[in-house]
Amino acid sequence: MDSLNNLLTIQILAVLVALVGEIVTSELLMTAAIVMFFVALTAMFVQMTTALLVGLEQSDGRALAY
Repeated sequence: MDSLNNLLTIQILAVLVALVGEIVTSELLMTAAIVMFFVALTAMFVQMTTALLVGLEQSDGRALAY
């Protein structure tokens, strides 16, 4: 859960950096903040999906079969 908090913190910082980039009209800062936000968002969804699948497999006792 600690790593999810870290990813959420990175997302919040990215939004703040984007706001600062907007204030100082820095295209490079805005681009970096947007990329950082979406990378952290993707990592968070991957981690949450993995935790869900592992939890389902552990609670079921057998491998997931589709």
